[in-house]
Amino acid sequence: MDLSLLELIKNTDSPVEVGHRRTSDDQRVSDDHIASAIVSVIQSARSQGRSLEEVVEELQADDALLDQNLRQLLSDIVAQAWEQI
Repeated sequence: MDLSLLELIKNTDSPVEVGHRRTSDDQRVSDDHIASAIVSVIQSARSQGRSLEEVVEELQADDALLDQNLRQLLSDIVAQAWEQI
């Protein structure tokens, strides 16, 4: 999994405030940066022959980077993007 995407999502104050996500340097991360990271994850997964189900399973794995609500939100977003790309 592309950890840069997980790190971007991790640094959000609220899953609704996409434009207010911050990096560790406290720089704003735009919607375009997040969308680009999601596209990169999907392209990388596909180039490795991975399925959407495998990517979602990895996103849903319990870890210290994201809480369950953010993992579900990210999984839903990736699934929608997967179908559109």
